[in-house]
Amino acid sequence: MFTHLDVKTEYSRIKGIMSCSELITEVKNKNQEAIAITDFTHLSGIYEFYKECKSNGIKPIIGQEFCWCADTQIIKPDSVGYDYYPIVLIAKNNNGLHNLIKLSTISWTDHLIPDEKSPVPRIDNTLLSQYSDDLICLTGGEFGFLSLAISKGFNNLAIQWLNKLKNIFESNLW
Repeated sequence: MFTHLDVKTEYSRIKGIMSCSELITEVKNKNQEAIAITDFTHLSGIYEFYKECKSNGIKPIIGQEFCWCADTQIIKPDSVGYDYYPIVLIAKNNNGLHNLIKLSTISWTDHLIPDEKSPVPRIDNTLLSQYSDDLICLTGGEFGFLSLAISKGFNNLAIQWLNKLKNIFESNLW
């Protein structure tokens, strides 16, 4: 069974392409049994998503795309040249969902970088260490730290960052 694990809904302003009900209709039409939403920087759509999935016999998988950086106390680009990198965290169960909510809340209340276009809520390894139980971490695709660091020749740094996340998530790092 194939399941998409990084899907954005209309709740992800620029990245999202469809409503939760449209997404679930499409999933059902393709005879898929499960789908994940991982909206960017917030969990606003999870209730609607969960409700739509359950009423249509689809397994809901809840996650969020976060802005991850090595240290939220530093507000300047790192040696690769970026302020943050996308990572996706997916809840394995109810405890994972609670940790996802805690991380989302803390990123918006304690680690927000003001920006003229849109504020950026970030998380770092310290927060991940505290709230990683029952979460799966996806490293971020083409714009994630691995891809960008390696493409710019920072292979050793990419390995260091990957090892730090591996220490936090163990077998739940994908």
